[in-house]
Amino acid sequence: MLNVSDPAPNGSSAALPPLEFSCLTVEFGNTTRVSVAGELDVATAPQLADALHRAEFDARPIVLDLRRLAFVDCSGLRVILAAARRAHRPGGRLVVVRGPAAVARLFALTEVEGEIELVDRPPHWGAALRAPLPA
Repeated sequence: MLNVSDPAPNGSSAALPPLEFSCLTVEFGNTTRVSVAGELDVATAPQLADALHRAEFDARPIVLDLRRLAFVDCSGLRVILAAARRAHRPGGRLVVVRGPAAVARLFALTEVEGEIELVDRPPHWGAALRAPLPA
């Protein structure tokens, strides 16, 4: 197993290769869950944007699960914010499940937490997401 502190064969510091990005969309009842893993950056943000746009066509609440995301940059954050803004339209809803510390740090530094419906755990499928947002 390669550790970040292990020296590379040439004596330089070794760096871990980037984690492969994946985006999985699952429909269940009246809800769509979009789960992302790996690194969400300028190269992979369009994949998430496409998945969220496709999910929005179904007019169901969307749960965006960031728990397996290792990294997000401003490109990924821009995609999430755009989806959150679109979800404020009548009939829309986007619930974002918080990611690990590295992801949460970007949300805190950019002070966008008030613009996104963030939760620590995924809500229960069905009834919990059909309920209207609190006023």
